[in-house]
Amino acid sequence: MKSFISYAIEAYHHSKKSTLSLIAGIAFIWGIVNNLLSYEIAIYSLLGLTALVFIYALVKYFLWLRHVIKGRMMVPIFGRRKTTLLRNDYQDNMDMLLHNLTEEELDKFVFIMGIDRTGNLSISSGGGVVYSVLHYLNNNYRCGDDKPMDFIQNELGNYIANHTFPDELNKLPYGTCVPIRAQLKPINESQTNEIPCNLILIANSRKETPFDKNLEERMMDDNKSNIIVPKVFDYLLKANKYTGAMIGVMGTNGMGQSYQVVFSQIINQFARICYKDRRCPLLHLYISIREEDYNRSHMTLSHLERYVRQCADYYSTWNHTTDV
Repeated sequence: MKSFISYAIEAYHHSKKSTLSLIAGIAFIWGIVNNLLSYEIAIYSLLGLTALVFIYALVKYFLWLRHVIKGRMMVPIFGRRKTTLLRNDYQDNMDMLLHNLTEEELDKFVFIMGIDRTGNLSISSGGGVVYSVLHYLNNNYRCGDDKPMDFIQNELGNYIANHTFPDELNKLPYGTCVPIRAQLKPINESQTNEIPCNLILIANSRKETPFDKNLEERMMDDNKSNIIVPKVFDYLLKANKYTGAMIGVMGTNGMGQSYQVVFSQIINQFARICYKDRRCPLLHLYISIREEDYNRSHMTLSHLERYVRQCADYYSTWNHTTDV
């Protein structure tokens, strides 16, 4: 009940602005034409407009309430490009996409998550996103004759074995993106076709490097940042083959980074692709967000959705070109 009340309040605050704008617009127009109407017509028109506003407010409110309860909000960025916020654990959002996207869409879709720089998934899977994802995949799918975790660990090991890294400890350089393609076969379903599942595993563990929360310029400078997000999008630009992707708000737990800063980096980097580096085919970005995380930062799903819209509006004003 408490959650529903909080969702109801959130939907009210989100729908209130558009309703008030409509009331202000109607009042302005009615005030101009009122002198041209007879008293009886003016009264009836006012009652009609009031009923219209009331119906609009109810429809708008229940639409937002539905979005808030479902935890899905889609925001157009530019042209065909869009962002969808998914409120749930990463593996649950992954499950939803694996079941709802077509095989052709999944073929060009990628799930992005961070791993330990050692490349050892048993270390990475001690908690957090990778642990949950591997547990979900192992319980529901197979990769040929292997469990998904064994297959992914083997592919990751092959990548490390075939590359030379400058790190004397033989760790993956921070920000290294390892692409892995798995063909998943459901265990408990009648489906016989294999499901393509593209992963990008990013070496983002920096536990050996203290993070200074007070050094704002380190968080916002793409070249010096402890935030992994710019490196992810640079890789997506270079790969130039994915039309859809899902990313979580990485680095807000183990590395203690600000939720607002990491989320804003994700949106800004995607906007950079939309408005500047237009050659990237990425059209749809899903952002997996956990309610307990953004609540801890005193935010709501609607706050995040409004920020995406503001960011899209900001970029469109300084670099407005036709979409590809």
